[in-house]
Amino acid sequence: MDNHGRVVRLLKEVPPVAGKNIYLTLDLHLQQYIESVLKGQRAAVVVVDPRDGGVLAMVSSPSYDPNPFVKGIGYQAYKSLLENPDRPLINRVTQGLYPPASTVKPYMALSALSAGVITPNTTFFGAPTWTLPGTQRRYRDWLKTGHGMLNVTKAIEESADTFFYQVAFEMGH
Repeated sequence: MDNHGRVVRLLKEVPPVAGKNIYLTLDLHLQQYIESVLKGQRAAVVVVDPRDGGVLAMVSSPSYDPNPFVKGIGYQAYKSLLENPDRPLINRVTQGLYPPASTVKPYMALSALSAGVITPNTTFFGAPTWTLPGTQRRYRDWLKTGHGMLNVTKAIEESADTFFYQVAFEMGH
């Protein structure tokens, strides 16, 4: 084909082969509910069915109406999307770069328990900050007052950062 969409010559014809079936797993009501909850916020949400890995909802907020792009979006409308400080053209689910944060805590707990580094009854003091031994580097907890004494279950419930800093340190020794 040339740049005008005209066939110049046929190089080879390959007969089509039927592909496999694809099933949509999105839950429309869940998708719409999450969109309504996130309205006016910058956020990304993915809900996965733990039984089979199916994606039930995937929302990037804020979003935009893609329909004007079909027949050619006007300059002003496109410029408005580009200059919007909330960056609606960025799909925060697929393009956002985020630290794993608290999502790793259950895995870290499981690893530490499996390796015998901690037991379900091991307690650490969930202080407002934790200092890496041998350094001056202080790491802060999300809760400015700290959490007090915690076992692993309570640390996951409260998402206690400093508890898991200590667990990570113990795992490395």
